[in-house]
Amino acid sequence: MPESYRSFRRAAAPLILDPEGVHHGFARGTHGRKLNFDLIEEGTPLYDRWIRLQAGLIRARVLDVAAAGLVLVGVASGTNRLARDVGSELGLEYLTTRKTSPSSVELDDESVQKASETFFRRALVVEDVGITGGTALTAAISTRAHSANTDIPVRGLFSWIRTDTLTPLDEADMPYWAIIHDPQPTYSPEICAQMGYCAFGWELVPHGGAEQTF
Repeated sequence: MPESYRSFRRAAAPLILDPEGVHHGFARGTHGRKLNFDLIEEGTPLYDRWIRLQAGLIRARVLDVAAAGLVLVGVASGTNRLARDVGSELGLEYLTTRKTSPSSVELDDESVQKASETFFRRALVVEDVGITGGTALTAAISTRAHSANTDIPVRGLFSWIRTDTLTPLDEADMPYWAIIHDPQPTYSPEICAQMGYCAFGWELVPHGGAEQTF
């Protein structure tokens, strides 16, 4: 991991990672310490740094960004702003999504129209945290479904991948990159109760709910 990425992790983790004694339930049922990039406020030095790192990684991976015909795709609701601002940094178009369930998204109406009327050569789904990759995959599927380019290749760009691998993306042959790939303990509810955070009495914040203590 380049030093600029390590430095960003050191600066961001105290703000975005659940503190000791607290963990969350995730959309697909697992438990772990949540990484909440929504806590990085727009206009702050840390947010601007985040944008520059994303843009720099895209420049490094896409040799001629201006000629690539690339469109960025945000994942509702956390990274619609990221697609917008990284797109602005690079002079790229972007698409935004809306949630259809806690773990799936689709292009919103404005982006459906833009995707259907513009022949983008490739798409990059911009997501903050990779747990399974399943939500990013739904963004990719929706982009392909509405794109004027029916064969558009789609990749993923994550700010932090918190598991060893993103199985849904691997199975779909969807390549992905990350600024930070640093697995964090993630448990099923049963294992968490036996030997994980719940077993040690850490407060559990259910997905979309109030705190509980086991």
